Amino acid sequence: MKKYEKQKKSFKHIKKITFFLLFGFMLQFTLLFFLDNFVLGKRDITGKMAFKEITNTQSNFKIPDPIDLPNNIYNIQLSHTTHYLSYIQNGEIKVLNTNTNCQKTINIPSNEYISYYTWIPSSERLYISLKKNIKNNTKFTFFVYDAKKDDLNQAKYKVSDNGKNREEDCKIIYNKNSKIKDIKISNLTGMFLLKLENLYSHNSLYTFNRMNALSTLKIKDNNIGNIALMLNTDTILYEKLPSNDIYCVFKNKIVKKLNVNGINHPSLISTDKDGLIYLGTSTNKKISTIFYRTLDESSWKKLNLPYAINKKNIFIINKDKIYINNSSQNTLTEINSNTAIKYKGKLIGIYNDKIAYLYNSKLIINKLK
Repeated sequence: MKKYEKQKKSFKHIKKITFFLLFGFMLQFTLLFFLDNFVLGKRDITGKMAFKEITNTQSNFKIPDPIDLPNNIYNIQLSHTTHYLSYIQNGEIKVLNTNTNCQKTINIPSNEYISYYTWIPSSERLYISLKKNIKNNTKFTFFVYDAKKDDLNQAKYKVSDNGKNREEDCKIIYNKNSKIKDIKISNLTGMFLLKLENLYSHNSLYTFNRMNALSTLKIKDNNIGNIALMLNTDTILYEKLPSNDIYCVFKNKIVKKLNVNGINHPSLISTDKDGLIYLGTSTNKKISTIFYRTLDESSWKKLNLPYAINKKNIFIINKDKIYINNSSQNTLTEINSNTAIKYKGKLIGIYNDKIAYLYNSKLIINKLK
């Protein structure tokens, strides 16, 4: 009898355990079914998932109507997106929105003059250098103008003095009646490279880093041709005249001559964001062949041009997109694809996938086809 009661109790325990297990499974199944159908929904990727189309804002940029320009202007430039146009008129920099035709005048100090200005790559900002003669020297100061905000700020750097931090204006004091001949800018490294020239055509090179700290490049040469920046490093390149030797100034201040074996009369053209250096074979100030390589490579790749051309008429985007401008025939040709584009008037420049030119006192912007 006792044995039967024990078996009966064991059977009841098994029934309880089985019931709770089945109840748990049913509850779990019901919960999952509810979540799948009413909370999360069907996971039908092709049917119910919303796909966001990613578009290139540059390709959707509206091509503006031709823009009327006054006659008494010079140094016409465009931002790299072509959203903004700039030029100098009566000693002032004018900035115009190419979509709205809204024009602004950059207010600069009355006792200073524009020495140089350029658009900072991949931005809507201008980098401006002003100059002022002081005693036996020329003082250069630097400003950044944000076209979107219509905001001008003087470049400054921080100084620690007796434990206190203060800001001072970025400036270069150079020989009297000197001028800034060229400025190269790398957005990736934040470096600004400046080439100055004095009254006797002697050159000096200066750099500002991202913190606006000024450095003078200690090089032996003072007759300098073209300059360039490696856009992804702090390496500087310059062309020594009249020998046309190309030199590299590295971050550790070591100066080395670039190996240009096999290139007759080398001339520095430019660099690109992929770390390539572009040189040309120069004869009578015209380029007939382009050579390119990285600093790490030892051999140069060669690209023959269809005809010899002035260096200023070569526009290099990268090794696969190199344009040459034939100003006498108003033709812009991409040499890799041998695709030619006709335009009217005077070419202003190439900006991403667009071309800008001046015709009948109008600025015209079109897409590169």
